[in-house]
Amino acid sequence: MEEISLRQKASDKLQEEEREDMQKQMKIAEFQEKLRLEEIRRKDKECALYNLKQHKMKLKRMAREIEENIENETDLIKDLVRSQAAERIKDEHKKKEIKKALDEFLEYSKEQKFLEKRRQEYLDFVFDSEAKITYEKQKETWDREEKARKILIKDVLDTINQQIHDNIRTNQDKQKELTNQDKQKELLAERERMLEDVEKYEKEIEENKKIELEIKEMIKKELAEQITDKKTRERKLKEMEKRKRYDQPTNSR
Repeated sequence: MEEISLRQKASDKLQEEEREDMQKQMKIAEFQEKLRLEEIRRKDKECALYNLKQHKMKLKRMAREIEENIENETDLIKDLVRSQAAERIKDEHKKKEIKKALDEFLEYSKEQKFLEKRRQEYLDFVFDSEAKITYEKQKETWDREEKARKILIKDVLDTINQQIHDNIRTNQDKQKELTNQDKQKELLAERERMLEDVEKYEKEIEENKKIELEIKEMIKKELAEQITDKKTRERKLKEMEKRKRYDQPTNSR
């Protein structure tokens, strides 16, 4: 009887750990989705800036955009730290590495925010004639820094996610050893429900991606039509002006 009680307690503990791991896994999926949406937002803003011909204004807007990106990334990492997802890593060495990487990222972001403030101050003194070259050089620096931040965040999320996935598999193996057939069926049913929730969430994400892609294509099409309409109007306007200039000497005679 005592052995059954101990096995039940061990099984209950494993179930609780599995629930926690699955919750953390869904949290990581949310963080990854936030990053994906943030990337879409960035690209949309970059497209809007691309056609801006005033390079000094483009520089200032891009500087503000980079500062906002860093703040959003910092908030995401702070949320990740608060979620304690890294605590699910069993390997102490890996856990320390991840925590160190998170701390280093927050410190790096703090330095980057300060640097962007200084850059914005410098941009006030850039001459219009220098703005284009300055923008092109600065864009390369911003892209390089952003790529480094994205790689770090992705590596951290992927590592934590993989560790949690390994935890779940190990946990499930232990539960199979501890539980009898009836109990095992019950646990499998519960696990299936949770996995269905995860799959449902991932399916919703995929559907959202499709919708966003359709919206993006629609906006792209509308912009193309607007550009075509604008060119048509400009052409007609030029033709009207040309006719007026042609008609004026005739009328005067």
